[in-house]
Amino acid sequence: MPRQTSVSIALTQDDGPFLLQWIAWQKALGFDEILVLHHDCTDRSPQLLRLLEREGVLSQKSFTADPDRALTGQAVRRIAKHPIVQTAHWALLSDIAQRLVIFAEAGQIEDLTARLDTGQGAYQIPTQGFAGPQALWDEPVFHHETALLQAAETPVVPACLFSTAAALSASDPAPLPPDSARINTYARGPAPQTTGAHDSDARRYDTRFQTELDKLLAIAGVARLHALCCADFAAHHSAPDEDRAAPFRKRAKSLPKHAPAARPAAAQAAPSAPVGGVQDSLVMTCTRNEGPFILEWVAWQKMLGFDDVLICYNDCTDHSPELMARLQEAGWLTALEVTPTVGKPPKLSLHKAGHAHPLTQKAGWFFLCDIDEFLVLHTEDGTLASFLGEETPNVAGIAIHWKVFGDSGLTRWEDQLTHRMFTQAGGPGTRVNHFFKSFIYQPRRFKRLGAHSPKGWQGEGPWNEGVNRWIRSNGARISGYNPDTNPKSLTHEQYITHDTAQVNHYVIRTRENYAFKQGRASASAGVDRYTDDFLRRHNRNDEVNTDALAQKERFDAVYAQIRAVPDVERLHHLCCADYVQAMCEKRGDDFRADERWQHHMAQAAALLPA
Repeated sequence: MPRQTSVSIALTQDDGPFLLQWIAWQKALGFDEILVLHHDCTDRSPQLLRLLEREGVLSQKSFTADPDRALTGQAVRRIAKHPIVQTAHWALLSDIAQRLVIFAEAGQIEDLTARLDTGQGAYQIPTQGFAGPQALWDEPVFHHETALLQAAETPVVPACLFSTAAALSASDPAPLPPDSARINTYARGPAPQTTGAHDSDARRYDTRFQTELDKLLAIAGVARLHALCCADFAAHHSAPDEDRAAPFRKRAKSLPKHAPAARPAAAQAAPSAPVGGVQDSLVMTCTRNEGPFILEWVAWQKMLGFDDVLICYNDCTDHSPELMARLQEAGWLTALEVTPTVGKPPKLSLHKAGHAHPLTQKAGWFFLCDIDEFLVLHTEDGTLASFLGEETPNVAGIAIHWKVFGDSGLTRWEDQLTHRMFTQAGGPGTRVNHFFKSFIYQPRRFKRLGAHSPKGWQGEGPWNEGVNRWIRSNGARISGYNPDTNPKSLTHEQYITHDTAQVNHYVIRTRENYAFKQGRASASAGVDRYTDDFLRRHNRNDEVNTDALAQKERFDAVYAQIRAVPDVERLHHLCCADYVQAMCEKRGDDFRADERWQHHMAQAAALLPA
């Protein structure tokens, strides 16, 4: 009989001090895989988890929880889709403060699952609550060692062991065979009442647990990040007149940092300090199911010289999350999954999450645009450094006008570079070009982001005094602009300028692309704006404009580097196949008969690792 594989899963938030002990326990039990979902963390546990993932200890995934929806439901949906869970025979979902204790002689997870029927779907594991440690501030903080080992009077809600991802939503779990296993749940502090009954079953794992813990602590940087997580936890729980975090911070300073992530050779060409770049510059976009366009857009931003790229995404059903994950591992971008607030346009939630992200909060120059928008700078080398300069800016923001591009007579989408497929644009007098996108200096000085300009001034000094002003790309001040009372998204037509910069807006692409958009609510406004009138106003092919080709050689070099990142080419082809499939399904065509889908699927299959 083939061996049955297992994965242990935890959902966590700000549980940094307790992660290592939980992970070591799962290793001691013999789980094949460990998956940690974490959400809305304010401590340094995400850094610790990413380091452990890099070392092959576990898999981790972050998300932003929707406060208006049940947290467990949000987590279960993500868990069920994870490849590790989909391929495992058994999955245990538990809390960081819980420990599975198996009563078989060897005490391994396979001893338990061998007695179970995978066809059952789910088994309920009896759970017993235990009083917690008397002091949370000692090192190390390990539940099963420091707990009082006295069973609490009130039993804890039972946990479940699931077979297959589909069983995660099972509502009628079967009981485990008698005397086979139990979940110990440890409180985070001394319990007020206990029965006085002692239990030492968990101590059977001491030797194996300590061995696994020592392995974790031996990984460079783990002990330091653990100490910093303890400092974060202690600071949060300290009284105003005490500093329980100080000993942990002191200890962290004495411990070595982890080594930088080893990037694949091809990915090292993504410079941490780009040529022509501006320090602490950040570009951000929001996306959903736009996988075919990610590589070109990211390469474009790196060519311009942005230090960092932040992509906020939501509810993707294509392969773009996997593609972004590979690019993040290789150092090209940071991807942030966001769960939009129900009943509101998704971009409101994505902008809020992006604004709160540490990259945005520390950014100097910041630029927000869509994935169909390409910033073009009319300087000698077309870089941020030559456009923005190196001196401290004397403005709070710079508006860059749109230049809308039409379909260039193309009706059918192909996997080609957007900025080279479409070279016909709206000429003088194109009214929609009066919209602009903004460079923002230090976005933390504003309360929130808008699609075109920020809102709510909270920087030093009154607005419209000194450097607290908004200008157009030619240096002229935008009259009447005020982030508090009048956060503009456009100027009068006579003030449209493309002399020094423009934002190429490829909102139409081909007629096939546009037809795919029609009938879909806008992510910004929540209404269907892709009407025939919208097409008439934006599908402008009045003049040939090849400004985006000025830095062709430099873009090609960066684009070759990003496509050489391991597994990126395969995932790009899968995203293209997903996109073709979605377009075909909307119009009722068989996507399997589309030669583009066949081509991309064949290419992806050919690129599978041997």
